Parts: sequence; C-alpha cells; structure tokens
Amino acid sequence: MNELPRVLRWLVGGLGAVALLTGLLVVKGEGQRAPLPPDVTASATPTTTAVPGKRLSNLLLTITDRKGHTLVSTILNQSPNNAHVDIVSVDPNVVVDLDTLGMTNLGSTSLESSPDLVQDAVSVATGFPIEGTLVMQRLSLAGLIDGVGGIDVVSAGDFVVSPIGEQPVYVFHGAQHLDGTHASYYATFLQDGEPESARTERLNEVVSATLSSLPKDSKRLKEVITALGALAKSTIPTQSIAGLFLDLNAGHSWSSISKFAIPTVPSDLGRYPTSTWLRVSRAASLKIAQKLTGKTVSTSSENSPVVVMVGATLPADRLQARQALLGADLAFVDGGARKTHAHSTFAVDPRLTPAQIAKIAQALKLPASVIAKVKVKENLPADALVTLGTDVLVPNP
Repeated sequence: MNELPRVLRWLVGGLGAVALLTGLLVVKGEGQRAPLPPDVTASATPTTTAVPGKRLSNLLLTITDRKGHTLVSTILNQSPNNAHVDIVSVDPNVVVDLDTLGMTNLGSTSLESSPDLVQDAVSVATGFPIEGTLVMQRLSLAGLIDGVGGIDVVSAGDFVVSPIGEQPVYVFHGAQHLDGTHASYYATFLQDGEPESARTERLNEVVSATLSSLPKDSKRLKEVITALGALAKSTIPTQSIAGLFLDLNAGHSWSSISKFAIPTVPSDLGRYPTSTWLRVSRAASLKIAQKLTGKTVSTSSENSPVVVMVGATLPADRLQARQALLGADLAFVDGGARKTHAHSTFAVDPRLTPAQIAKIAQALKLPASVIAKVKVKENLPADALVTLGTDVLVPNP
C-alpha cells in the first residue's frame, strides 16, 4: 500500500485574522477524545469580515494529514428547502491562483496560504460562491468521529489504510462499525492505481455519517466544534459552522445526498508533458454552482472582481498576462492551452460596463484592432474571455 501523497500541502496560514477554533482536544492514542469539561464554552475568533452568527448555506471542508498536507477537499451545500445535502468534490490537482503567491494545484497549497486566500481562489476557479472554510487535521476528524461513538461504513475491499512506516491499520470488506482512528484513515488513504474520486467517495461516506450523528443541541454542538482546538482552522466563527450543521440535521437532509464533482480538463501549467494538474472546466462548473446555489462568482455586480480567462500561445505569455491582470486588480482564471493563435480575440459578458471592458483592455494593452472587434456574448465561462495571439505582444507588467 502506498503512503499518502507527499506533494500535498496544508491549507492553513497566517494571512489576516483567520478564525482559530481554540478549544481543547485531549487525545488518547489515535483520536480517542476525552469528554469535554462542562465549563468549555470558548468560541472561535471570527475574521474581520465575518458576521458573527451568520447562517451559512455552504462550507468548504478540507482534511489534512498530521504534517499539514491537504488530502481531500469537498464543498457541503445545503439545499434551499433543506431537503437534502449537496456534496461537491474538488480534485486536489485542480490549479488555483493564490494571487501574489502564484498558481499551483490545490493539493500543494501550503502554510504560506491562509484558508481565506484558498477559499477565494477555489471560488474564483470554480465559480462556486463558498461562504466559509473549515480545515481539519486527520487526527481532529478522528476525535470528532469518536465523539459521536464511531460510524458505520461499507468498505469495498480489504485495505491497509495507514501510511507506510506507521503501525498498520486495517479496514476489511463489508459493513462494519469504525472508531475514529480507522474511519479517519479510511476516509483519507489512496490505494495504488486508484483515482482521486475513490478517496473522495470514502470521505463523503465518513463525513455524512459523522455530521449526521452530531449533537442536536446548539450549545453542545458548539462545544464539540470548539473542542477541535489547534487541530482545526476556520474562516468563519464556530457559531456559524454549528448553525449550518444544525440546519442540516434539522430535517432529513442526510438521508438524501446529491453528489457532484467539479468538472476538470488537463492543464499544461504543471510539468509538461507529464503534469497531473487539472484546470476547472468553468463553463460546466458554473452550471453546477448556479443549479445548487442560484448564483455564481461573477463580476456582474460592482463589488466583484473581473474574472478573465486568457488563452495564450506560450505559457510564459499567459503568465505575463496574469501578472498584468493582477496588477490591475483583476482576477485571473487559467483557461488556456498550449496552442498557437494567429489572431487575438476579446469577448465579454453583456453585464460588464464599458469601464470594466476598458480596464481589461488597458491591462493587457490590447491594440485598437482587437478592441474594435470585441464581442458581447451570453453564457461565457467567465466575465471576459481573452485569447492572445501572435498579433499581440504581451506586456511586462
């Protein structure tokens, strides 16, 4: 059995006032949590933009290993009528843009990148309006599972789920009841030759079983989440996370789960030509976001950044274009491929204002001949779609 991938980095960091779940987690062995003392009522510190007690409709949940490497990420979304739970998986090989920290695959985001920054990057890349993020170490997930008395799973085979070099932890074929150690390893291991979707499926099974078993009492639930302590970080207050979980458990949401995966296509931004990096197929991803939330991350409102997808002849040209756009406070989404284009094109969403269009053109120093042929199109995969051809010299920002 292979050790879990080492290329992954922890989705945590120190940018801004990130909410820290600062309670107490006493661990015995692997994930055996001691009962909470009755006086534990500490709550998380909200970010500067968070609204205390705000009701969430979705949450980006990320699980890391003990070294802080991201293993899996998924979006939990509450349906408008609370009839079911939507689970939207995000492949860790998806490329995200971390602004000044550069572009990398989601799984490689490191201690340098805060949960806030990663949340924004995933929202821009997928078009999914993520409202909050919870990052948990595997050990923290184990404690949470033990806190609900373990969970029931149905394993598709006999597995050694612990990494190479650690004491073997086994999960056998069929239905069984697992404690926190076994369940958390089961949710995060990846067998030789398995696609990421296999691990994601196990995570979804474990997460749904665990969250549906959480306390229904709001005070007790807040204490349970606070007790994750330094092994978890969040972009929103504990009260907001607890509120979402309470809402999901209020009806029969967990008995009806709809599963989605953010659509992807190969990206040439990794180690060409053997890269495993992926880029979001944003046109398809926007449809999922619109279906589930009724809205998407877009610049159709004055308060949103302009999202621009740039196709360029060479990766170097595309990176220079990205720097020029970021320098003008515009958001960049990779949509290019390693192709040669003879002529540049410029298409925009009909909701963009003339000032926004001019800002994009100025940032890329598009010639008048290209601007004169700008096309207004509905249902673009971004608010503006620019293809840079050999007729345009990409400026150094």
